[in-house]
Amino acid sequence: MSEIDSLIRALADSDPEARAAAVEALGKLRDVRAVGSLAQALIDLDPAVRRKAEEALRQTEEGRAVMAIVEAVQFASAFY
Repeated sequence: MSEIDSLIRALADSDPEARAAAVEALGKLRDVRAVGSLAQALIDLDPAVRRKAEEALRQTEEGRAVMAIVEAVQFASAFY
């Protein structure tokens, strides 16, 4: 199992600190394989995990695209 696979698996941990640490580590790796899992972490129940997921996504080109979509949806939802 690769480091990325282990970190992605840690995103399902019951401890929010463990999830936040995994998100942060995935962000530092800047690997495109983590983008989907990081995007899913944007809806984590813990605000620290969500914040770190946003920061991590902004570190990759693909993640920046995901964040642009999220921001557009948030902007549009303000009008509904």
